[in-house]
Amino acid sequence: MRAWPEDYKAFVKEKGLELAGMSWVGFESMGQGAVVSDGDQILYVDKAKFLNSKDAADEQGVDAILQRIQSYNPKTQFVIVYTSNGVQGADVVTPSIPPPRVASLPQFKDRPVASVDDKLK
Repeated sequence: MRAWPEDYKAFVKEKGLELAGMSWVGFESMGQGAVVSDGDQILYVDKAKFLNSKDAADEQGVDAILQRIQSYNPKTQFVIVYTSNGVQGADVVTPSIPPPRVASLPQFKDRPVASVDDKLK
């Protein structure tokens, strides 16, 4: 089993294009937010969901995520919240191809973005 940092880096390297494309499609349809993954599922979660999820047990973690969401530039970056081996981290990623450009690639055209709301239905 890999440690969180190695697992996270490998995940971003393998899924970077998909993460960048999803981040832009999610941003355009739901506003600022983050791509959230446990390595299997990849969802887009808008900022309001994080604001509404704040509780005393994990307020510091949610604040760290919100800080990243409020500071990133969606035209050149995306926020990822990644969980592996019981450890969760948030990061701002600056991909080599900007998210809007990735989202314009044929494989992302008219592709719906999976969100937390979809999982609750």
